[in-house]
Amino acid sequence: MNRDGEWEIRRRAVDEAIETVLADLVAAGLVRALPGEAIGKGSSTVYVAANRYVRGEPFAVDRARKAAKDEKEEEEEDLCDFELERKRNIERNQALLRELGLL
Repeated sequence: MNRDGEWEIRRRAVDEAIETVLADLVAAGLVRALPGEAIGKGSSTVYVAANRYVRGEPFAVDRARKAAKDEKEEEEEDLCDFELERKRNIERNQALLRELGLL
């Protein structure tokens, strides 16, 4: 480790360091090691990110993030006066519903 708190790896140790990191990622289930022959990439091992998505299961949707994204996209567009008034009414109504504990 140098004075700035950063690790330095000598050139001759780079391959071993990368193999160690990849082995740890494989052990954690975050990366998969595939034999190169199996995928037509020669005799070396190929590493790929482990995909934890299961076909048929939808990704979880963060509704708050989706709503914020939708609002941001709407704000980016030039809104007419009617739409601006409508947006203010929606925000006012949502604030009222939050005060009443209904939202």
